[in-house]
Amino acid sequence: VPMGFKTNTCYLAKNILPSYRYPTPQSQVAFVNQAIEHLSAVPGVHSVVFSSYFPAFGSRDRPYRIDSHPDLQAQNLPPAGYFITTPDFFRALNVQLRQGRLLDWRDNADAPPVAVISQGFARKYFPGENPIGKRVTVLDNPAAAVSREIVGVVGDIHDQGPLVERPFQIYVPFAQAPFPVP
Repeated sequence: VPMGFKTNTCYLAKNILPSYRYPTPQSQVAFVNQAIEHLSAVPGVHSVVFSSYFPAFGSRDRPYRIDSHPDLQAQNLPPAGYFITTPDFFRALNVQLRQGRLLDWRDNADAPPVAVISQGFARKYFPGENPIGKRVTVLDNPAAAVSREIVGVVGDIHDQGPLVERPFQIYVPFAQAPFPVP
């Protein structure tokens, strides 16, 4: 089963930022940026990625709202795999850009909120439309929900493993949505 990504040259390490040491989004982003800078300097390292989840190891399902389709009720939509990640995620896993652009380092806390969606998501909710410039809101915390501009569409991945086909993924920049502190 084609997974939609490649991991043959990837090494994964789990890192949880302790809340007593990294209590704010700014301190989390600073740590991640510094770690990426240091790890990227290691000979032979081509990409360093921090992500809330990695494909085939699952993702966190999130409800969402398609802002341009208010007739679609969030509670009636299938959940989407939700990835909070740094920009090299797609390059490191060879996830192909289909339209628009990928997340990049300009997508920081001071920039307008953005998201990249999967091709299956685009086909389902924007048939015959260009999804670039449309908006999606992830409803993980309805009180703090942020409407994000869709800036890119990437190929579908099997984020739950090879036997589960779920074509809906939403990717957001870590700098705009640092991991919640446990």
